Amino acid sequence: MADLQRRHGGEGGRDAGERGQQQVAAICDNTRIKLVLYHWSQSFCSQKVRLVIAEKGLKCEEYDVNLPLSEHNEPWFMRLNPAGEVPVLIHGDNIICESTQIIDYMEDKFEDVIPLLHQIIDIISTIVECVDLADSSS
Repeated sequence: MADLQRRHGGEGGRDAGERGQQQVAAICDNTRIKLVLYHWSQSFCSQKVRLVIAEKGLKCEEYDVNLPLSEHNEPWFMRLNPAGEVPVLIHGDNIICESTQIIDYMEDKFEDVIPLLHQIIDIISTIVECVDLADSSS
């Protein structure tokens, strides 16, 4: 973790800052533990996770991992995710390395903050009921 802090915490060492992304010092309101997301902005899997973070209104430090420059293969990143894939979410001692698992984790940990999956399930159930009703009346 010290490598990560040196890489991203020091002067000129934060790639996301160099790319014009705003650094957000983040403390989650309900757990008081910092969320850190390593992603590539053009990755669909990363975009899904960032959308859930935004929809839930969570504060999170975000770092771009430049895939065309092969940053995902650098030793500091491989220690986070040996598969070398983005996104990666760090929340306290938890490191989650797959977008669906990250979304599930956020739904569990932050269920009191806009429970997105439950709303989607309710909407789908309502749609299925409407379709079934329409089919049965034909």
